[in-house]
Amino acid sequence: MVTFTVMPTTVILNADSGAGPAIAERFRVDGHSVTTVSQADNARASLAQILRTAAPNGVDVLVNNAPILPTSLVSESSVDEFATSIDIGVNAVFSACREAAILALDTGTRLSVVNIVSVL
Repeated sequence: MVTFTVMPTTVILNADSGAGPAIAERFRVDGHSVTTVSQADNARASLAQILRTAAPNGVDVLVNNAPILPTSLVSESSVDEFATSIDIGVNAVFSACREAAILALDTGTRLSVVNIVSVL
């Protein structure tokens, strides 16, 4: 285990799905202050506020955990369902990376980003 002089701050998006709970627990065991964000709270508009509230002094690690997406047939899916999947699976990841990078620049924090993806 790595020893830190200051507890690093880790934010995990979609922490309520897939490997999210195990990822959060591992970071806690390794001495990180962990903030978890559920898929329901992972709206692009609120990511900046979530990050600044969770880590006003900067985020050391951002984990974009793969979200749970609907697995219906294309012929049974609506355009709105597809758009929501893209918004959660792609746009929110970009937005989280962007907001964490801005926060890192503002606070002088060294940021590490882990993007976990899935093709089901």
